[in-house]
Amino acid sequence: MAQRWGEWKFFNVVECSPKRSLRAMGLAFAALLAAGGLNIGLPAEVEAAVPTTFGLPAGTPLRVHNGDLTIRTPGTVIENLDIRGFVRIEASNVTIRRSIIRGRNPGQINESLIAAYGDHRNFRIEDTTLRPSTLSPRLDISGVVDSVVIFGDNVDFGYSWLHDNLHYSPWPKQWDNQTHDDNVQIEGGSNISVHNSRLEGAYNAAAMITQNYARGVNIQINDNILSGGQCTINVDEKGRARSV
Repeated sequence: MAQRWGEWKFFNVVECSPKRSLRAMGLAFAALLAAGGLNIGLPAEVEAAVPTTFGLPAGTPLRVHNGDLTIRTPGTVIENLDIRGFVRIEASNVTIRRSIIRGRNPGQINESLIAAYGDHRNFRIEDTTLRPSTLSPRLDISGVVDSVVIFGDNVDFGYSWLHDNLHYSPWPKQWDNQTHDDNVQIEGGSNISVHNSRLEGAYNAAAMITQNYARGVNIQINDNILSGGQCTINVDEKGRARSV
């Protein structure tokens, strides 16, 4: 059953990491909370706060774009496209809306449907469906291993539905020979907000905070409906929790 976060029970985080003692995990999580590093929201009217429709609005007319799309011009607005390739953002102030992004066969390499790496700022995506190999707020993302991966500062993600992640086993690129699929994976950064969304159907976690890239500072997870995973919310201290 989906859990409304704010009704969250402390032992859910502790249980998911048998490699650490309960006391160590408890201290790590308490340090994040005390330092303002993680706020698992207030439930109030969570059902009302999460939309019931997501992704590309029904009936939207689309033009087909065959192949990858690389955006290098600041301020570009992409709309009403059926993109049958990968999207790479290499400029600031880019907006994608009312579109569907399908990707293509990546061959033997890992690819993201949308890659927005580097020092670019203010990328916005809304009313869009990300679903590979099928004919923003309000995103509908499914059929991928990790729905959203965040590393960096000042990220706002909300009003979306992340679901039906792919899970592969065997998968020799991981130590345990299986994919670690998450709805939202936060590699590190400050001022990150995940809100008003439905996160479900991932094998590993609905929200995975790794701190691999950097310390997690002021991570807000508010007014969501979260379910599934070996541990629905998983916080890995990486030796950083006390300094968050």
